[in-house]
Amino acid sequence: MNRLKRIFKLLFAVVILQNTTLYLSATHNRAGEITYVQKGPYTYEITLITYTYTKAIADRPEIDIYFGDGTFSTVPRIQELYLPDDYKRNKYVVTHTYPGAGTYVILMQDPNRNAGVLNIPNSVNILFAVKTILQVNPNIGTNNTPVMLNPPIDKAAKGQVFIHNPNAFDPDGDSISYKLAVCLGDNGQPIPSYTLPPAKFDITVDPVSGDLIWNFPEILGIYNIAMEIEEWRNGIKIGNIIRDMQIEVIETDNLPPVINPLEDLCVTADSLVQFTVTASDKPTERVTLSSTGGVYLLASSPAVFPTTSGLGSVSSDFSWQTNCSHIRKQPYLVIFKASDDNPEQILSSYRNMNITVVSAPPQNVQLDATNNAIWVRWDPHICQEVTGYKIYRKNKKTNFIPDECELGVPEYLGYKFIGSVTGRNTVEFLDIDGGEGLAQGYEYCYHVVAVYEDGAESYASTEVCSELTTGIPIIIQASVSTTDPVNGAIKIAINK
Repeated sequence: MNRLKRIFKLLFAVVILQNTTLYLSATHNRAGEITYVQKGPYTYEITLITYTYTKAIADRPEIDIYFGDGTFSTVPRIQELYLPDDYKRNKYVVTHTYPGAGTYVILMQDPNRNAGVLNIPNSVNILFAVKTILQVNPNIGTNNTPVMLNPPIDKAAKGQVFIHNPNAFDPDGDSISYKLAVCLGDNGQPIPSYTLPPAKFDITVDPVSGDLIWNFPEILGIYNIAMEIEEWRNGIKIGNIIRDMQIEVIETDNLPPVINPLEDLCVTADSLVQFTVTASDKPTERVTLSSTGGVYLLASSPAVFPTTSGLGSVSSDFSWQTNCSHIRKQPYLVIFKASDDNPEQILSSYRNMNITVVSAPPQNVQLDATNNAIWVRWDPHICQEVTGYKIYRKNKKTNFIPDECELGVPEYLGYKFIGSVTGRNTVEFLDIDGGEGLAQGYEYCYHVVAVYEDGAESYASTEVCSELTTGIPIIIQASVSTTDPVNGAIKIAINK
């Protein structure tokens, strides 16, 4: 009998141990997102990034990725990166060719979320899932998703405003917008029991900058928040990414470093951008100042910002020699991060700024008038990336000088768009008023604007004006003044 009891206890212990192992192995997923790069008309390189808890037994040397076309692949991990606070960054990459045009949902789901997520009841039994929507559409051209340059590993302090920005950079220059989303579970569907973490005031996401602002956490513990990053081209939504991230709220008297204020910049291509960023904290704490942004990833003349550390206060110089290849409609978001080394709890602060690189105006605009038309001519633009020009006309001089970053020809000037030409070296336009001919008696003024592939426009050219030439006389009055078979006379008035 005692032997049977010992055997039963042993079997019970084995069951408990197995269950414990399963429980621990399921408590590892903390954050993640899926991105892609287009390699061909229907072929995409898909990248899954997950952030897991390093103290959990669970590990995923390979993972299943579903492509949304009824197929999936078991994808091996190609990179592991160990980060502070028991985070590990895992990278999985796979190439997939789709059968044709369509909208596809790329999905990863994995058992399970880590235990104790306060805004996801029973989180240890809830699948962790992230998804990205891909549109295979030849009409929109080549498309690559934004990439997230800021890892989701920051902690929040109870009673302090928490700010996080994913620093999404779109290599195609497409517009990006942001909004809160619901964390995903089984089959990539929103978790029914999910709620936003409690806040004294609110939790918001700035739709333009991407700042997630938690104002402010009041209850200690771990929470998960999802952000939807939407991608737009020519006003049409062409894709979106769901990023799931975990935030731990801790109790601390520590305050994060402070970064000096920074203003957005608008610079003309070929300008050198230089400024100093300073971060400060208590004299006894070491501050590390770093930066992320698409400007550091550019193939041509990337920006430079050396990471630096020091006690109390540190500074580093941002430097970027811009050129024509950097011109685009959307600004470049640059994020500066300052972290302390407080032994109780490391905290970080952020400062965002936008740098917009714009085009110089077309030069040497000249007019050649006839009696009913005007040739508008100018020099080829200095930037090889120019794809064409827009021409505007008004029957009155305005003496317009654009303000900083006031691109194109503003509507308030009353100028009329009269046409465009394609190609950098197409540098003339005949204005004949749509074939009707220009009318005599006016001063005609013109602006020319260079345009780029993504819709970016240059500053307007210098305003140039001209009247029509007299050309062939125009009869404006004819009347008989004397009636006589021999000496009759007709009075004629002409406009010379």
